[in-house]
Amino acid sequence: MTENTEDFSLGRFFGPTKRGLSLVCAIMAIAAFLMAVYIVSFLFLVLIIFLLFTKKGIEINLSKREYQLYLSLFSWRTYGKAKSVDEYSYVSVLKSNLIHTAYSRTNRSAVTGVEKTFNIVLLGKKQIMKLVIGKFENKEEAIERANQLSEVLKIPYVAYCPQIAKHSD
Repeated sequence: MTENTEDFSLGRFFGPTKRGLSLVCAIMAIAAFLMAVYIVSFLFLVLIIFLLFTKKGIEINLSKREYQLYLSLFSWRTYGKAKSVDEYSYVSVLKSNLIHTAYSRTNRSAVTGVEKTFNIVLLGKKQIMKLVIGKFENKEEAIERANQLSEVLKIPYVAYCPQIAKHSD
């Protein structure tokens, strides 16, 4: 990350169910190790590391007005294609409730967790197209960071209020 970039972490790449798979992999790795199948044990350990420590994020180059999505494993990152922020007209903060659900064999569901976050987003002119660029647990911190980003990118900060489309009969 250089001096003219802003880095936003978007959290873990895999959800809690996939991360729970790492517990099963840990049991399998221990069983393989005890049976002296070291290669299989090593492969399970690599899978565990990948499931637990892979994160996603976005890096915004403020001087070039471009953003890149990335995946990171520890300090190693792979970047996507650089895209311009000029297609977005507004910066806003949206509240998000992410509900994690697990299903049983009988297709009954149980809520396993709820994450309440405040997302900084870039919005298009009609406030329909959006790009999530940051997740925060605190509303005030999200609004403060959104205002800072708005000033640097020279994109106005607005309250989210999409226009209602008129339908013709």
